Amino acid sequence: MSDQFQSILLGTAGLSLAAVVSLLLTFLRGSTSLDHVQKLQRLTLIGLILHSIHFGEETLTGFYEKFPMLLGLAPWPINFFVGFNLSCIALWLLCIPLIKKHSLAIAPIWFLAIASIINLAAHPLLSIATGGYFPGLFSSPVVGILGIVLFRQLISATQNHVL
Repeated sequence: MSDQFQSILLGTAGLSLAAVVSLLLTFLRGSTSLDHVQKLQRLTLIGLILHSIHFGEETLTGFYEKFPMLLGLAPWPINFFVGFNLSCIALWLLCIPLIKKHSLAIAPIWFLAIASIINLAAHPLLSIATGGYFPGLFSSPVVGILGIVLFRQLISATQNHVL
């Protein structure tokens, strides 16, 4: 296995776990209440905009190099980092109108909320660990607060079938 591929797999393990949790929540919590759809759509759009700003900060300040290297891994190619983030943004954008009709469209929205909350904790901790600014620090609090609001709205909007 190449160093870059190993770096991508290990460095994105937290996001992979967030994706699994998002799918579990989608299946366990059930469909979205129609009463909450518009608010979820607005919050998702705001989250998409905030994540775009956060992604810009991370890209301009070298997150794709510094984060893997902090873990002792090879830097990620910028085309992977940009492609991954643009794919997430496109998927979130696609899900906004689909929330009403397709129950699986909520899974990426759960992921947006969880990833946002992870950012709230991770970037300040990474800054403490490195003793200074870490890429993405400035926009992470706003993204994280949105994540908490979105997560709470998702809890309210979904039916609790199993939990």
